[in-house]
Amino acid sequence: MNEVLFDEKGNLLRPKKPLHESPGWFENGKQIAPSEAKNIVRGHRYFLCVASIRNYNICVTDNLFGVEPNNKKQIEKTSLGDYIVFYIMKEKEFGMVCRIASEIFEDDTKIWEGGTYKHRVKLERVFDPHEHKKLDEFIRKNLNLFKKTNDKNWGCVLQKSIIEIDEDDFFKILGYLEKR
Repeated sequence: MNEVLFDEKGNLLRPKKPLHESPGWFENGKQIAPSEAKNIVRGHRYFLCVASIRNYNICVTDNLFGVEPNNKKQIEKTSLGDYIVFYIMKEKEFGMVCRIASEIFEDDTKIWEGGTYKHRVKLERVFDPHEHKKLDEFIRKNLNLFKKTNDKNWGCVLQKSIIEIDEDDFFKILGYLEKR
């Protein structure tokens, strides 16, 4: 069953599922959500999509994300309606949050740098933070994605183009992006 994330006034609701050491900025009523994020609901799968700044800009301009054949199994885990949040590599920043708006399809048209990325999905923008947010030490240490790494090799987790993340991490990142 899908659970609504925001109340009628736009306040970010505290999830019924407990967060591990939930940061204070995720508490109910502490953060007003921008109107474009109000349509986010629970009950889907969540992914972190890793891209260069140039490819990220193409993704959000063309509402499209693609991977090479070695990441095909990961993108095949996605379904219509699942959510992704972008991670921009060199800048070490989180960017746009999108909903997957199509089934997976193949297209050999080269639009990104560094590859064809022929296994693709269409995207629908859900939340634009208008300003990217750095993956700082606080948020990194509070994400389950990095729990099994140490301070020196945490970047190894981000070696794929698309990584499934758990619901807690997705909403922690969303709350972090919304923090003003």
